[in-house]
Amino acid sequence: MLRCDQRGVPQPASDDVGGNARYLAIYLEGLGLTRMANPPSPDRFPLAEANFLESHKLYAEAGQPGASGVKTVTDGLAQLYKAWDGLEPGKGYDAKAAEWARRAEELKK
Repeated sequence: MLRCDQRGVPQPASDDVGGNARYLAIYLEGLGLTRMANPPSPDRFPLAEANFLESHKLYAEAGQPGASGVKTVTDGLAQLYKAWDGLEPGKGYDAKAAEWARRAEELKK
């Protein structure tokens, strides 16, 4: 079953993708990076956040928490929140950036 995002774009739920979960995770990771790209825009950051979080969930459900996909998405979330905090300081994005940066460091061990 497809669900739609806030703009009405169909978004498959992770339980709908079957054996294609890894490919969907890769796609969503790339989409998140694209939405985060220059010039930074707080209008696109919520969309990038949703893409990264769904990608992270798919990678984690695949059962390889130390895999490169999980590492890059975790790092991407840290970078996203750092950039978001730079554009909208005081809204808690610095704390989210720190949390995801900590997780990224743990995965490097």
